[in-house]
Formats: sequence, structure tokens, C-alpha cells
Amino acid sequence: MRTAVGDIERFSSREKLFSYFGLNRRVRQSGDKPAYHGRITKQGRAHARSMLVEAACLLAVLAFFGAD
Repeated sequence: MRTAVGDIERFSSREKLFSYFGLNRRVRQSGDKPAYHGRITKQGRAHARSMLVEAACLLAVLAFFGAD
């Protein structure tokens, strides 16, 4: 992950980091109506996003079966 992202300090906010991975949600809003937040945009780095998903799956498996 560190190789894919590089220096994490270059992101001024967590929203910009989420955007780098393409994890920010689509927002649709028209006029005075409330905003609709949809699925993630997937506009960011696909390879880095897939590594993040793999790491999350591994953590879920380790949490389920217990890491000894």
C-alpha cells in the first residue's frame, strides 16, 4: 500500500486520499432537494483500490478465524 500511495502527507485531507483510491461516493443534487449519495466513483487508481480490498478481506478472514 505504501508503494502505491507514496508519501501520505501529500494529501491535505482524508477526502483527497479517498478520492485517490476512487472511494468517494457519487453525489447527485438538483436545486433545493437533498443530496443523493450513491456508489463509489471508482475514478481513482484501480490497482491501489484492489490492493486495499485484498488487505481488508485478509483482515476479515483473520478476524473471523482468529489470528494465532
